[in-house]
Amino acid sequence: MAVILVSVVLNVSVLAFIAHRNPAYLSDYRASVDPDGLGYVRIGQNVFHHGAFTSQEHGPYGNGDMRRTPLYPLIAGGANLLFGAIWPLYLFQMVLSTGTSIVLYVLISRLFSPAAGLLVGLLHATDPTLAVLNSKPLTESSFLFFTTLGLFFWLGTILPPAAHPRPYLRSFLGGLALGLAALIRPSGLYLPILVFSIHGVILIRRKMFSHIAQPAVVLLSAYAIVIPWIVRNHSVFGVWRYTTVDAINLVEFVGAGVYQTQFGIPTREAALERLNSDYHLVDTGPVPIRDLRRRETAWDIFRKYPRATVWTLGATLGRGLFSHDIAELADLAKVTWVHPGLDGWWGGDVRGFNTRLQSNHPFLIALFLWTELLALASCVWTLAAVFLGIVVGKHRPVVLAALALVAYFAMNIVLQAPTPEPRMRVPLSVVLLFLLPLVICHDRSPN
Repeated sequence: MAVILVSVVLNVSVLAFIAHRNPAYLSDYRASVDPDGLGYVRIGQNVFHHGAFTSQEHGPYGNGDMRRTPLYPLIAGGANLLFGAIWPLYLFQMVLSTGTSIVLYVLISRLFSPAAGLLVGLLHATDPTLAVLNSKPLTESSFLFFTTLGLFFWLGTILPPAAHPRPYLRSFLGGLALGLAALIRPSGLYLPILVFSIHGVILIRRKMFSHIAQPAVVLLSAYAIVIPWIVRNHSVFGVWRYTTVDAINLVEFVGAGVYQTQFGIPTREAALERLNSDYHLVDTGPVPIRDLRRRETAWDIFRKYPRATVWTLGATLGRGLFSHDIAELADLAKVTWVHPGLDGWWGGDVRGFNTRLQSNHPFLIALFLWTELLALASCVWTLAAVFLGIVVGKHRPVVLAALALVAYFAMNIVLQAPTPEPRMRVPLSVVLLFLLPLVICHDRSPN
């Protein structure tokens, strides 16, 4: 009950803060300042109105695009058309976010203790970044809900059969949830493969080879609903791919970030302009050729500038872990936000940091401080879990499995180099919560 109450209070407070200062935001999705959010709603509306999967505002719509995956645009655009306003989508996302907190509470309570489950559930429920994202037409809430639900069902198949009967049904439901997560956001595409691999290693360690069908059911049920979209892209664009967003990110973000580091270019736009000049990239022509050209360009950059690549990716991960979207919340509410400058604080300008911070709205200050405190705490307990698991040997297999998931979702951040959006760290933050009980309950094994 406490997890539900805290989640609802925080989410409603953020939405009420926006509505009080910018009432038009709740009715018109175009009031959103995020181009990705605008694109999702437009795609859904175009599908329902014109049968075209594209974010173009006007026709002719052509073949559409294959950058976005299909499920979330249908949810966002459908909600806006059905209710004539966008606010029901935000309420729906709040419900999903609260649902994720409940799933985490139940899962950690069963694996460790009710106290550990309550702590993890409350930490997720009080994440200001997610609360802000729930008030925007973006994928994070729905992606996190189905991903966490899928992991919940899958972990039930690893526990003793007496604790969770009907493992094949749970495997099917887990795979179905992970498949829905992939249809919402492309970063979930390879998660069923990682789950299959972790489960396979567990079965090998236990010498339970006859149970390999359980992770196989997860894999097959997930890709049974994903593969049709790949077939659609091949029939429309002639390429067997789920999305082109990964190739775009490799060049337009990571490649441009490496150029910034290597040549000291101040902005990503200027770096991208130089990169395009060096490699003559164009946005015209067949999709397969453009996709292949981007990939070849990205890997050529990485081979040419390995040190700049490593530095860029490491710096991006550090920035991403401590990023926040308080400035975006201020934009939505039409409130001024003066960035206090953490770099200055680290450099010793504490007085300037405090002066800039205190010039902001108290609600924004509270959210900012709690966001950074959560980020710092997650780094501390992650390092402690790694130390206990790798060095001391406490729960080593569990820690290694969790770190595999951490590495997977850390890719969300590094693919947004050199300055990732705060929302890219949200899935990683949830995975890091799994490591916290391993620290506070290190004196006993999980169930």
